[in-house]
Amino acid sequence: MLRLEALAGRHELLSDADLEATIAQMRRGFAAQKAERASDAAKREEAEYLDARAALESRLGEFEKAERDCRVVELDDAASDAYSALWDAEQAILETQPTTRAGALALLDCGARYLEDNGSDEQSVVAEAIRNAVAVLEREAQS
Repeated sequence: MLRLEALAGRHELLSDADLEATIAQMRRGFAAQKAERASDAAKREEAEYLDARAALESRLGEFEKAERDCRVVELDDAASDAYSALWDAEQAILETQPTTRAGALALLDCGARYLEDNGSDEQSVVAEAIRNAVAVLEREAQS
């Protein structure tokens, strides 16, 4: 800006060298102003981030207390233990070697139910095929 003000009072023409020097000085000045604005913006963003993080960290204690008070962690652990026990029981049943026709049909039925409950769409198709085969075998056994 100072360079422009100095030029405003001049009434003679600038030489090419003076004009180039003035343009270069203005470019450096604009670049410095741009860098300063970017630096200021980065400092503001960093301060905003630190403030938001401090606010969040100050609330973590409240969250942990609420979590303890509502027993969500305890209940989640109990649910996890129950699912683990269910998994173990299902695996034990599916690994059983049937000794009778009724046991084999029950094992197939259990396997089909397992696929329906835990499988993909393709596995559900397999489960349905198993159920259909079991139905035929049961009908034959009853006749």
